[in-house]
Amino acid sequence: FGTSRNSNGTFSEYILANDTAIRIYSSSSNTTLSITNISVKEVGQDWTITDSDANNYVEFGDGTARLKFLNTSPLTKLQSTAQYISGKKYKLTVNVKEVVSGGVKIDAAGVQQTYNSVGIQESIIEPTGNSFISFYRATANVDITLNSVSLIEITDDTNLPRINYEGFSYQDSLGSEEIVNGDFATDSDWSKTLGWSIGSGTANCDGSQTGNTYLTSQSENAIIGKTYIISFTTSNITSGWVRARVGGVNTSDLISTNGQYAYTVTATASTDICRVQGSVDFNGSIDNVSVKEYLGQEVVPNSGCGSWLLEPQSTNLITQSEIFTSWSGYQATSNTTTSPSGNSVLFLDFEDRRMYTTTTILNSTEYTSSIYLKANKVADVKLRNAQDLDTIITLTTNWKRYELTATSVVTSTNALLIDARFSEGLGASGLEIALWGAQLEQNSFSTSYIPTQGASSTRLADIATNSGN
Repeated sequence: FGTSRNSNGTFSEYILANDTAIRIYSSSSNTTLSITNISVKEVGQDWTITDSDANNYVEFGDGTARLKFLNTSPLTKLQSTAQYISGKKYKLTVNVKEVVSGGVKIDAAGVQQTYNSVGIQESIIEPTGNSFISFYRATANVDITLNSVSLIEITDDTNLPRINYEGFSYQDSLGSEEIVNGDFATDSDWSKTLGWSIGSGTANCDGSQTGNTYLTSQSENAIIGKTYIISFTTSNITSGWVRARVGGVNTSDLISTNGQYAYTVTATASTDICRVQGSVDFNGSIDNVSVKEYLGQEVVPNSGCGSWLLEPQSTNLITQSEIFTSWSGYQATSNTTTSPSGNSVLFLDFEDRRMYTTTTILNSTEYTSSIYLKANKVADVKLRNAQDLDTIITLTTNWKRYELTATSVVTSTNALLIDARFSEGLGASGLEIALWGAQLEQNSFSTSYIPTQGASSTRLADIATNSGN
């Protein structure tokens, strides 16, 4: 049941149901009142509120929970059905949307975490007893809104060695067909300038054009940053040349002979998925036009014999691998994306800017830097590692891990730098970059990602016993 009301106004109650009926009733036989705008919604699934009153309560909103604990008594709690167990290890993630005042905490079974600032806070916890996730006041006058809470158990089963596929053969992994009527079965789905016609199952150019001539697919436009494979067949060529264009990028060859051709192209503009260009004197035909997104390579089934790839012990020397607020040059935007781990991360402002982090680097020592990057558009930036070695990398709108290895020549503190302050290549106007998984290892190669939360972290070497069984 809810709280009794004896004044006019708009009221909200958060009630854990123990009956199928919803009842509103008066406390005496002489009550005179009117009630309107009654609304009942399910909120806060798998959460309960204990010991609440008019000054200490929780408001559930659109995917949020606002904790307002204004007095020190009663000790109101927001408690989840999620439970951590003694002797197990967990990753606890709390996303705080807004802090008006005060702070809340979790303090039970050896787990002590306080939340009093906006942002995502991740912790590795190892409880000494069993307890449910419960938030209650860490201070008086609390007004904090939570976006989400996640509790994930960490087990040894997730720390398996990688598989070495060097004994296998590979094949391209492709998306679905992007071109409609690529076999020119009908005179449709393509726009044609002077010289081009469609008939007898081919697109034909008769050389009557007065300049370069174009055959353009009316299918959906290409998507910036995506890689496509375009293939086609040429025939009946008697003069001139022909080439194709995908997402603002021309294929590399001017084709003047009959044959089958295929090219890999990364789109730089949201324009035609395919445009065929013929020279001013091109006379010939094209057929079997296909454009599919290139998704990488996959192992051909039953084509080889795999083996375990056992990694050596390695340490990530960067102490915050997923939080970048302490990096020099940090400036967040309001745009977000999803990290490779599934969390929401901010894009950072990189228009004519740079960001870097520092740690102690030893002289005459080999280091490998690595980081996952994703941009809001295709762009070139410089990546610099601990040894002041630069390399220019091309970012896309997809996450990719970038690596750089070199031997230090001086004792230094420069660990990893991303620099968009140069004019060559694809420019940095309006550039935003999302960062995740920063790693620096005293190693000649990068190992699989080692997450850190405030201190360097070491992954032990993989060991295989009875490996001949």
